[in-house]
Amino acid sequence: MPINLILLGAALSRPPTPSRLPPLTAIGIAVGRLVLMPLCGLGVARLMAALQLARVPYHVADPFWLVVLILTCTPTAPNTVVFADLAGEDRRMMSDAIFVQFCAAPFLLPFVLTAFVTFTCEVRVS
Repeated sequence: MPINLILLGAALSRPPTPSRLPPLTAIGIAVGRLVLMPLCGLGVARLMAALQLARVPYHVADPFWLVVLILTCTPTAPNTVVFADLAGEDRRMMSDAIFVQFCAAPFLLPFVLTAFVTFTCEVRVS
């Protein structure tokens, strides 16, 4: 864990270089990871609940949906930089992608959290 925090600090200390990671690609990665993944996760969990594939007791329903959201809406973990380096891939480009996600998270996560609260309110009504 301490090494991952050092890697995260190193990744966030330098802004991404457009030659390695094109801006449109970086934006696509951030939106896909921070917006589309939570929507897909909530959709799959809702589908499983509707089809009775996952029975969620009423008293743990709110924590269940919160865990689904947290697992799907957090930025990519810094240890993927280590995996990219071990696989012989471009470690710097992965760091750039993580940098963009962490910079976009404060702006995108409030929208995702609002959608989550709306979703849970609708689930309670139905």
